[in-house]
Amino acid sequence: MGSEELVTISSEFAESVVNTVREPLIVLDQDLRVVTVSRSFYDFFQVQPEETVGQLIYDLGNKQWDIPKLRELLDTILPEQTSFDNYEVEHDFATIGRRTMLLNGRQIEQEGVKKRIILLAIEDITKRKAIEAGLEMTRKELQAQLLHSHKMEAVGTLAGGIAHDFNNILNVIMGYGDMVMDSLAIDSPVREDMSEVLVAAHRAAELTKRLLAFSRKEVTNVTPVNINDIILGLKKMLVRIIKENIEFQVDLTDTPLLVLADGGQIEQVLTNLAANAKDVMPEGGRLLITTSIEEIDEEYVAAYGYGRPGRYALITVADTGQGMDAETQQKIFEPFFTTKSVGKGTGLGLAISYGIIKQHNGYIKVYSEPSEGTVFKIYLPLCDEAALDKKPEDTGVVMGGDETVLVAEDDAALRELSRRVLEAFGYTIITAEDGEEAITKFLENREQINLILLDMIMPKKNGKEVSAAIRQVSPKMKILFASGYPLETITNKEELESGFDFIQKPYQSKGLLLKVREVLDK
Repeated sequence: MGSEELVTISSEFAESVVNTVREPLIVLDQDLRVVTVSRSFYDFFQVQPEETVGQLIYDLGNKQWDIPKLRELLDTILPEQTSFDNYEVEHDFATIGRRTMLLNGRQIEQEGVKKRIILLAIEDITKRKAIEAGLEMTRKELQAQLLHSHKMEAVGTLAGGIAHDFNNILNVIMGYGDMVMDSLAIDSPVREDMSEVLVAAHRAAELTKRLLAFSRKEVTNVTPVNINDIILGLKKMLVRIIKENIEFQVDLTDTPLLVLADGGQIEQVLTNLAANAKDVMPEGGRLLITTSIEEIDEEYVAAYGYGRPGRYALITVADTGQGMDAETQQKIFEPFFTTKSVGKGTGLGLAISYGIIKQHNGYIKVYSEPSEGTVFKIYLPLCDEAALDKKPEDTGVVMGGDETVLVAEDDAALRELSRRVLEAFGYTIITAEDGEEAITKFLENREQINLILLDMIMPKKNGKEVSAAIRQVSPKMKILFASGYPLETITNKEELESGFDFIQKPYQSKGLLLKVREVLDK
């Protein structure tokens, strides 16, 4: 048995053990390198898989885990005995602060495999120790925490609902906007105005994606983007956000700053910072956005207490506003913390911005003094410049057809738009406004229907229920599902593998026509 096979077996064995445990758990090989950790470990210690797996236990989190007591347990006790129980360790972590933990260790040998693995279970007893020391939380503090939790849940639910409904509205704006653009002469003075409408609609569509991501607390889909291009594209809109008495300047490095990011989310961060800068300069001032390349080395990490060595795109957003004291800076990224008066701020803008940058494996820092303005510094890891050569996929040529399509959509305006777009390219359209009507219309016309464009969320019966009913009658019927929610959240692995045809709302008319033709031609 080769070494590679040993590693594979160890990883699979470790994974099966970890998936049964809810507590933070680390699985180490005999060299004390991390094989895997439980999901709760990532959540509790606020680290990413790439910072963990394959690392020596003592090197985790920029050597945060180089704990003398832990070294004693792993290097001295375990080699002599097969386990240790309830060893109490108190330690400062940069991500979660000072914690008291109980450590339990076990050595396990796999049958037929000479190498051993070590399970290190972690129990956080910080609160228990605080209670024992007479520092139990007051009822008021607990109620405040519970209220905060309920607020976040409510905001997430509200954001998801708003985004879903807003997608339908945007689809109508974008669809009819495209129709108007196609009808205008090349030299029409209205084209530029209509173009601005469509640009705004696409920005709003990106916003709905971010709202949905916020409601699910999920990481985003990232692609190689040039930070300088994002800022230049956003500049016109930022000018409109800030007041006329604020001088706005952009100073960008000549070097392309390519990072793996969701461009829309980076735009959201910059928009939040610009809006905050406007609010702290009511009498006017200066807002400056600059970019550069920053090299972070071991000395930098040691000096400032954050970061990982590497090359970063640095975005600096500086204002000449009222600034803030040290206490405010400590709370600036907390959800619902705001210095604005009631009704003028939610306290979510900077909290969401912090979360976005962290999801991108970056860092955001604030530097400020009262009456001296504020500087936000955003660090995003640079990626390989070879990705710049990646060509966008060909969107294809729009072709129509003479097939019959059943369009099942509960939003009347979007239903009518889809009908007009498809009929303009030769298709015969039958419409239904809810799930039950979709089934009825199909049964009445199943001999001539070639494709069903089916909204996933409708009254009476949802898309999956309609699909199940139709496929009982016609198993090979072609169905194109549509939703404002991403594909991963509305279907399962089995459906994806079976060829689940899907189009994301809001979609452009060309995108709909291409997708309909693609599914029909399968």
